[in-house]
Amino acid sequence: MSIIKQSGEGIPHEKSVTKFKGKLKELCCRSWSMPMDYRIQRYNQTIRGWLTTSELAILMSITHQGRQ
Repeated sequence: MSIIKQSGEGIPHEKSVTKFKGKLKELCCRSWSMPMDYRIQRYNQTIRGWLTTSELAILMSITHQGRQ
C-alpha cells in the first residue's frame, strides 16, 4: 500500500482504495455460492486488514514527518 501526503497527513493512494473497493464488491457478489456466515467473516477480515494497513501507513507518515 502506498500513501499520499496531503496537508501534512498521509492518506491511502487512490489505486489502493480502488483495489479495496473491488475486493469488497467481489466478496458481495451474489453468484459466489458460499454460506452467508463465511461470506460475512471474509468481508470483516478484508475490512479489518485494510483499515489496519491504512492506519499504520498514516501513523508511519506522521511519525516520519516528526523526525524531519
